[in-house]
Amino acid sequence: MYKRHQSSFFNSFKSKPRAVCVLVSGYFALTLMALTAYAHQYPSDEGLTCLAENIYHEARGEVDSGKLAVASVTLNRVKSKYFPDSICKVVWQPKQFSWTADSNRFKKALNDKDWKKAMMIAKLAISGAHHAVVGEATFYHADYVNPGWAQKKLLVATIGAHLFYN
Repeated sequence: MYKRHQSSFFNSFKSKPRAVCVLVSGYFALTLMALTAYAHQYPSDEGLTCLAENIYHEARGEVDSGKLAVASVTLNRVKSKYFPDSICKVVWQPKQFSWTADSNRFKKALNDKDWKKAMMIAKLAISGAHHAVVGEATFYHADYVNPGWAQKKLLVATIGAHLFYN
């Protein structure tokens, strides 16, 4: 009886990829099931790299939930009819993210530990865990700037040094 229940539990992850995200002492733990779901749901290395680059350059100094929130906004934009339909197109859309402003597409990650963390968060976000942080937010900015568009949006979260909006 137990084996059949266990088997159907794991089979449900094959047919409907889901992320299992555990909050431990302020950090997100990426589980094997989340990585498996990622592999089935999003096979493009290019999209993963673009998302990780955005996390690295936009939120490298943030707590993990802040990094996941930046990833969430990026993925929410991909789903929105108002933004491009791929992760890389969203990240490289002109005048959207500060780190892409100088048109240097091949900026290198300088800190290997931070890059590995950005990749882990990107995999977690793509696996489906990103909605738990900022919902459907499609905009954010650092708390030390005051963009004109922010007054027209609904503030939904403040995480670390970033404010997130619908």
